[in-house]
Amino acid sequence: MEPKLMFYVDKARTKPVATLDFGDVDVGDEKQVSVFMLNYGETTLRKIKVATKTDGVAVLEQPSELLSGELKKLTLAWTPTKEDLDVDLEVTGLYSKE
Repeated sequence: MEPKLMFYVDKARTKPVATLDFGDVDVGDEKQVSVFMLNYGETTLRKIKVATKTDGVAVLEQPSELLSGELKKLTLAWTPTKEDLDVDLEVTGLYSKE
């Protein structure tokens, strides 16, 4: 089953997120940003894991599961080790009808 996740800037779901911009952050400083994950699939998404292989990026808060239609917060922290860093996030999980 194909994952059906959307990311939004706000809990009201008025602005989808295509690219997350941390803004200007000096090397060595930390900035935290939160977005909201929506499961728009018909079943529960369980065992969610958000990961990145990029140094300086940490997942601080993530849901472990999302019911169908549920919206929960995802919080990331970035402590850049160099300027102009691009980061790819990988979101994995299992859909379950339970």
